[in-house]
Amino acid sequence: MTIAAISWDWGLIAEWFPYLLGGLRFTFIVALSTMTIGLVLGLVLALARLSTVPWIRLPAVVFIDVFRGTPVLTQLLFFYITIPLTTGIVWSALTTGIVAFGLNVGAYCAETFRAGINSITSSQVEGGLALGMTRSLVYRRVVLAQAVRRVIPALGNIWVSLFKDTSLVALISVPDVLFRGREVAGLYFKSLEMYSAVAAIYIFVSLPQAKLVDWLYAKYRTEE
Repeated sequence: MTIAAISWDWGLIAEWFPYLLGGLRFTFIVALSTMTIGLVLGLVLALARLSTVPWIRLPAVVFIDVFRGTPVLTQLLFFYITIPLTTGIVWSALTTGIVAFGLNVGAYCAETFRAGINSITSSQVEGGLALGMTRSLVYRRVVLAQAVRRVIPALGNIWVSLFKDTSLVALISVPDVLFRGREVAGLYFKSLEMYSAVAAIYIFVSLPQAKLVDWLYAKYRTEE
């Protein structure tokens, strides 16, 4: 079939576009829930990995290496198929997607936070202690306060990647944008139109987020 022979059905796109947009609700639910879990878990893991106590540090190292070293799709299917089969614990597809992505993002956020914490010089810690601050207070008000601020652009990048990667939850039947596009494409045998519409939705929603991250990088680079 030549390109000229392909008929583009704009009417089908117009008819089903609101239905596709409705899937963004699930995309944002998964992305926002996942990022919240990832930020909290990532900070805890980063602090654990920086600990000098082996039984605290080693589990964090293993967790981070496992979730950063395996494909997120593998992790998603593991929680959706393997966990129910081996333990009898069954979650909804939406919950499974949030848990799997949350743990994955937590591992990446952990390394981001760790890099931010390590970027704070020891002289600042010593200065805080010299002023009479307790070590925990120095860590909260000097180290973490600066580290979190420094890693905001990097966390923004994680968010943008996460927002697009959440389309994988369509494979476990979460009715997001991709799932709905695939559903309509199968119904009318119009994959070209539907997947193009899905791609357009992701571009128009993700591009402003990516531009915001670029602005954050420029802003924090200028202030440093």
